Amino acid sequence: GKTDFDFSPPELAAKYQEDDRRVIQSGAPLETVEINQPPGGRKLYVNVCKTPIRDDLNRIIGVQGIFWDITASTEAEIALRQSEERYKTLLGSVTDYLYTVEHRDGKPVATRHSPGCLAVTGYAPEDYEKNPHLWYEMIHEEDRPAVLEQISQVLVGHAQPLEHRIRDRQGCIRWVRNTPVPRLNESGKLAAYDGLVSDITVRKLAEEQLRRTNAELTTSREGLMKAIEDLQKSHQELKAAQMLLIRAEKLETVGRLAAGVAHEVKNPLAILLSGIEYLAGCPAAGDANVGAVLADMRAALKRADVVVRELLDLSAAQELGMSVHNLNELMEAGLSLLRHDLARAGVKVRKELHPALPRVMLDRNKMEQVLLNLFINAMHAMPHGGTLTVRTLARPLAADEVPHDEGSRDASPFRLSGDVVVAEVDDTGTGIPPDKLPKLFEPFFTTKPAGQGTGLGLAVARKIMEMHSAHIDLANRPEGGVRARLIFKAAQAN
Repeated sequence: GKTDFDFSPPELAAKYQEDDRRVIQSGAPLETVEINQPPGGRKLYVNVCKTPIRDDLNRIIGVQGIFWDITASTEAEIALRQSEERYKTLLGSVTDYLYTVEHRDGKPVATRHSPGCLAVTGYAPEDYEKNPHLWYEMIHEEDRPAVLEQISQVLVGHAQPLEHRIRDRQGCIRWVRNTPVPRLNESGKLAAYDGLVSDITVRKLAEEQLRRTNAELTTSREGLMKAIEDLQKSHQELKAAQMLLIRAEKLETVGRLAAGVAHEVKNPLAILLSGIEYLAGCPAAGDANVGAVLADMRAALKRADVVVRELLDLSAAQELGMSVHNLNELMEAGLSLLRHDLARAGVKVRKELHPALPRVMLDRNKMEQVLLNLFINAMHAMPHGGTLTVRTLARPLAADEVPHDEGSRDASPFRLSGDVVVAEVDDTGTGIPPDKLPKLFEPFFTTKPAGQGTGLGLAVARKIMEMHSAHIDLANRPEGGVRARLIFKAAQAN
């Protein structure tokens, strides 16, 4: 004895009855998806199928309906579409782009290019779908053998980056760096390989310009001055790019420290509150306890101010602010910020800090970022607890320790017999596989489980050290674990 209006909002009840009339009048089934959201209730998606009911004379005497609740599957589809749109938007915003080549029975069966390929090559992903050979056709004729050799190496599991030329959609020559990563199936055979293609045209042009400039240096003083100006300009452009990478890693580091900072601030504020409550109950300002309470309050407030200020320093201006510092103080500050995380991880800290350490010229914010990254890496390498040893020392630079980087633009290299300040961070973890050691400073390479790192930390750390004309290296310790070593030139005494 009830109608749709007894169960649903008026506008939906009217639609239901109109659908019933359409089925009766047309005699044809009706299938549709409807949205139902009672007042104050959750939005539901329902698949509806209505068919006419006929009597023995084939006359329509009613309507029967079947309703399926498809809310879960519909919401999942909506979430998937939104996720795909965000993914496409993210990839389309960068000039580097990713690609994937799927293999079956040792042969490529499908290739996918991310939207970033448009910015690098001028071709959109659908262009590669229409022409499966487009990727090969745009390779510079002289570089095709090297590209084919790289692919043959990837197929046997030896993936190495390759720099080569391409012709973009406008016919212009561009330089790219192609970094493939094989993906194996359960049987250990190649199932696919992913790759990152980076546009390095600007860098290659700068290198060519540098070579021409070096030739000019042999014949002309004007050429020397121009080369210095060009080199300084290139160095500033490189620093700007490095700052973006440093900022990305800094955001991750600040996020990990947020919980520790909150804990650090909470306790001092609690002490202040207790002190205020105590003073409120004192009968006279001359009470002997008042001075002690005020001292505790001042100490707590100072601690809270230091913690907050150190966190804010991490997100300070992105230009190098060089000044003379004691490396011991930076080590102590970094350990202080992480002491709660280290305690929760069961990691003990051992300090072997040189008491009369020479000072070093550096940017405090950037160097704290390097040290925090090394401390966090060491902590992650000891998931079941262990010992973190931090050490500083001063000594002459040994002959086999002179850093050399062919790509370095450093104009102030280390000098043999010069005094250096060394900082070492040791852990007692399982160490790093020897085949992974050469890749540790490559961007996006990480030995951590998924979700624990971006693969940018050590790459950023090395860039920061290079900006300071300093050196960083990592090596396995004979007794187990890893040692990270930072080498700085000692500041000249005034």
